[in-house]
Amino acid sequence: MSLTHRHIKRSPTFFSSLYKFQIFSSLFSPQVIPPTIWALGIAMVFINISVIMVYSLNALYLSTVVGISAVWIGLLEGAIEATSFLVKLFSGILSDYFKRRKNIMLIGYALTAISKPLLGLSSGYGAIFTSRIIERIGNGMQGTPRDALVGDVAPAEHRGACYGLQRSLGIIGSFLGTLIAIAIMFCSNNNFRLVFLLAAIPATIALTILYFAVKEPKHAHYATDIKIDKNTERHPIHWKDLNRLGKEFWGLMVVVAIFMLARVSETFIVLSAHKNLGLPETYGPIIMTFYNITYCLCSYPTGLLSDRIGRYKLLIVGITTFMIADLFIALAPNLYTLFIGVFFWGCQMGISQNIFASLVADLAPEDLRGTGFGVFYLISGISVLCGGFTGGTIAHLYGEGSAFTMSFVVAGISMGALLFFAPGKKKTIAISPQS
Repeated sequence: MSLTHRHIKRSPTFFSSLYKFQIFSSLFSPQVIPPTIWALGIAMVFINISVIMVYSLNALYLSTVVGISAVWIGLLEGAIEATSFLVKLFSGILSDYFKRRKNIMLIGYALTAISKPLLGLSSGYGAIFTSRIIERIGNGMQGTPRDALVGDVAPAEHRGACYGLQRSLGIIGSFLGTLIAIAIMFCSNNNFRLVFLLAAIPATIALTILYFAVKEPKHAHYATDIKIDKNTERHPIHWKDLNRLGKEFWGLMVVVAIFMLARVSETFIVLSAHKNLGLPETYGPIIMTFYNITYCLCSYPTGLLSDRIGRYKLLIVGITTFMIADLFIALAPNLYTLFIGVFFWGCQMGISQNIFASLVADLAPEDLRGTGFGVFYLISGISVLCGGFTGGTIAHLYGEGSAFTMSFVVAGISMGALLFFAPGKKKTIAISPQS
C-alpha cells in the first residue's frame, strides 16, 4: 500500500470534505436545478439590470429635469403599477389558455427593451407616461408566465430551491443595475437620458437568452371535466377555474393579502435612519444595499430548506422574522440597532417571497398555474398599494417608527391567519388533475 493511499485511508477529513463537496455540488446539479431554470435566472439578471437602471433614477429625472410635480409623479407611478398588476393577472390566464408561457414572455421582454430608448428620447409628460406604461406592461407580461414556467420545469421535490435561485439571481440583477446607473451618471455628468438609452442593452441580452436558451415543456394534463378543443389544444377560460384553484390556495391568498398589507416601503427605513438617527443623505443607499444582500443570500437556502422540512414551517419563520425586523426598526435607539432590523427585513423578504411563490406553484393545478400566479400578484399588488399608503400616512402623522409598529401588528394578524388556514400542515404539492 502506497504512502498516499495509507494517508487517505487514515484521514477522516479527506472523505468528509469530499462528501461535503459532493453535497454542495449536487445542489446545483441538473437534477436539482434544470438548465432551463438557470437560463431563466440569467435572463432575469439582465432584465432586472435594465429595469432598475431606469427605476432608480426615474423620480429624480421627472422632478429635476422634466419639472413634473410630485402629484403628477405619484399619479404616473400609481397608474403604471395598477396596469402592471392587471397585466400580471391576464398574462397568467393567457399562458394557461395558449399553453405557451415563453411566447408571452418574449413579448414582455421585447416591450421592456423598446421602452428604454423611448423614455430616453421622450421630453413631454405624455411621451414619458407612454414609455413607462409600455415598460410596466412588458414587466407584467413576463413576470407571471416566468414564475409559472419555473413551476412547470422544476422537479416537485426541488421546487423551493428553484424559486430561491430565481429570486437570488433577480436581486443580483437589481443590485448590479443600481451600481451601473450610478457609474454611468458619474461618468456622464448626470446624463439621465444616456442611462435610459443604455438600459436597452441588458434588456436585449435578456430577450436573446430567453429566445435561444429557454426550453418550454409541453402541457398535457387537464381535469377530466374540462373540454379541450383538439384542433387548438387550448384551455377554455371559465369563472369556475377560480374555484378549481382550491380552498387551500384561497386560504393562502388570505394570508398573502394580510401579510402584504404589513409591507412598509423600504424608503421609510432610509428616512427613519436620516431623520431620527442622523444618517447622512450620502450614505442612504447603504441601507438598501445591505437589505438587498441579505435578501439575496437568504432566498436560495430558504427554498432548499423548504423542500426538506415543508413550506408552512418556513413561512411561520418568515413572518416571525418580519415581526422581529419591525421591532428593531421601530424602536432603534441608534444606527447599529437599525441595521440589525434591516438584516432581519432582508431575511424575511428572502424567506416569505420565495415560500409564497413555491406554495402557489405547489397548490395550483398544472393547467391553472399561470392563473394562480396572476391571482397571487394581483392580490399582492393591491395589498402593497394599500399598505404603502397607510404606512406613509402614519409615518407623516406620527413618525416612521409608528409605521413599523403598525406593520408589526398587521404581520401578527397574518400569522394568526396562517395558523388558522394551514394548521400543522407540511409540504404540500398539487399534482396535475390526471396524474
